[in-house]
Amino acid sequence: DFTSGKLESQPSLPIEGLTGKERFVAGLTYGTDGSLYVVNTQNDTVYRLSGANFKAQVSAKVGYRPYAAALAPNGKTLAVSNWGDESVSLLEAATLKETAKLKVGSHPNDLAYSKDGRLFVANAGSNSVSVIRDGKVIETIRTSFEPKALVGSTPVALAITGDGRRLYVANADNNDIAMIDIGSARESEVLGFIPTGWYPTALGVSPDGKKLFVGTGKG
Repeated sequence: DFTSGKLESQPSLPIEGLTGKERFVAGLTYGTDGSLYVVNTQNDTVYRLSGANFKAQVSAKVGYRPYAAALAPNGKTLAVSNWGDESVSLLEAATLKETAKLKVGSHPNDLAYSKDGRLFVANAGSNSVSVIRDGKVIETIRTSFEPKALVGSTPVALAITGDGRRLYVANADNNDIAMIDIGSARESEVLGFIPTGWYPTALGVSPDGKKLFVGTGKG
């Protein structure tokens, strides 16, 4: 809680049926209706917590070792990246009913939706970002400095500008950020690379799209 300039810790939210042995929360996302979505890696499950004090809870199994979750701009679809089986699960946000499970690259992790509904998926083990639209993978963007480079760039974080025209990808093991033009819904273009400190793992873009914020392991 943040009130009168002070941060205060609030009581944690218990999840029914989730034991301490199984608890390994890897990702969270928040719906405009107030629902909280929780990705738990250890038991391959995503939870939807809603209502007063988040007492209304539903859950669903997804792929092996889920990592992150993101809601579509219309709030109707929840995407979950499954790190352990090279897939992304698409679920109805309200019910967590799975509508599709799509094959992507190795070790999918961070997810980001563009304003036009395209879903971008960082594949840490494939030097790539998968692009999903209408329940299909429509494009694979190479994020390594050389398109045919051996695996090792490790893309792990994504950020999209508010106008939906630029995608930034943190290549953790290359110590750089790939800047990609995604203005065309048919084909993306890698514009260049921004050097960073050691092992960039988090990205953010200012509301006006003029500033890029990078979290690195060092430097």
